[in-house]
Amino acid sequence: MFLRADIIDDPESSTVVAIFELPGLVNKEINVTIKDGYLIIHGNRQSPHGDSPADQRSCPSDINIDPEACRQAKLSLRELRFGPFLRRVKIPYGTKVSI
Repeated sequence: MFLRADIIDDPESSTVVAIFELPGLVNKEINVTIKDGYLIIHGNRQSPHGDSPADQRSCPSDINIDPEACRQAKLSLRELRFGPFLRRVKIPYGTKVSI
């Protein structure tokens, strides 16, 4: 999974803001660190369908579908991305760091 981001560097202040698109994740699933001049975002986005086609027997609890019908269903199109992710962004020299 590739994380899309906007980096905003305000030339009139020493503020740099990084905004990452992290759909379906909560804070506890995301790790943010700063190391060797890089902002590092990493974690693991879990599939609600399981990790393999054989695990496609359960539906997300927030979807109103009969559980038996869901067990019989097959995932016929898979475009959503799941799994581990990592994104490193170089921090501009002289930036004061705070997370």
